[in-house]
Amino acid sequence: EQIEQAEIWIPYREVRKHFQGCMTRLRNRLKRERLGKQENPNRIEALGMNFSVCKVEDYSGIDIDQPFVFTGRTDEEKSLVCPTTLVPGNTTEREDHWRAFRIQGQMDFSLIGILARISKLLASSGIGIFVISTYNTDYVLVKRKDFQRTLKVLAGSNYQIIPDSVIDDGPQEEASFDGSTSDYEPNCWMRIEHLCEQYPDGCFPSGRTRWDIPSP
Repeated sequence: EQIEQAEIWIPYREVRKHFQGCMTRLRNRLKRERLGKQENPNRIEALGMNFSVCKVEDYSGIDIDQPFVFTGRTDEEKSLVCPTTLVPGNTTEREDHWRAFRIQGQMDFSLIGILARISKLLASSGIGIFVISTYNTDYVLVKRKDFQRTLKVLAGSNYQIIPDSVIDDGPQEEASFDGSTSDYEPNCWMRIEHLCEQYPDGCFPSGRTRWDIPSP
């Protein structure tokens, strides 16, 4: 007769040791996935559109929900950087014929020298830049006539170039952990995910713990 469920009593120290080992492996995997998505400073995404740098009377003429619309307001001016096709009618000054690229992914604030290296490489080739920083990354604009030469300079310095990247203005998907241990313990009968929910700090109550054995 096939046994579908039983009670097995395991010493507390063995349960805790196994749980902590699984959680360590899961945390390490999650960290690797997040770093892989967030940090790749040698990967450059070229944006396939022309940009304009403008000074405007106000922002009433621009839809700020459109992708790649950057605004900057100070006590002296209201600036706007956007695709040339979106330049509003209340622009007082403008400079056209810019192209742009961005550093791939979401950069950690602790990273140092990423933009400085790019700036130095392009300056040594006589290419001027205009930089916009967002929470996720840096956008670098250069004059359209210098754009292809810019990409060649970066490619020659071990940067991976993604030409005319597909525009995606949606939120970036982050790695997540759903509590399952199947990737690490395919034959493990201990339901670690239940312990994760009940005892997130790994401090189990003293005594013995009941474990269910799933049907084969």
